[in-house]
Amino acid sequence: MKKYIFFISGDKTKIIPKEALNRVLLHSLKEEGFKRHYVEISAENKKQAIAILHKNNEDNLTALAEFSGDILLYVFLVFLCLVVFYFNI
Repeated sequence: MKKYIFFISGDKTKIIPKEALNRVLLHSLKEEGFKRHYVEISAENKKQAIAILHKNNEDNLTALAEFSGDILLYVFLVFLCLVVFYFNI
């Protein structure tokens, strides 16, 4: 399996095998405005690397949504307790 590195610039993405990355290519990508994505993906080919990255991103978004939903529930309960406490005084 190869390791792939993703470079992102706006709507554009470039996928480079890690062993093909050198200083000249890295400098060229940075000049074009690309930034390195924080994840390296091990995959058989670029298509599989894209699928793995997409799944990782979906999992992260799902976890973030669950966390946000839990926090919102707690905030609502605290607010409800404060309202009940305020009107009982």
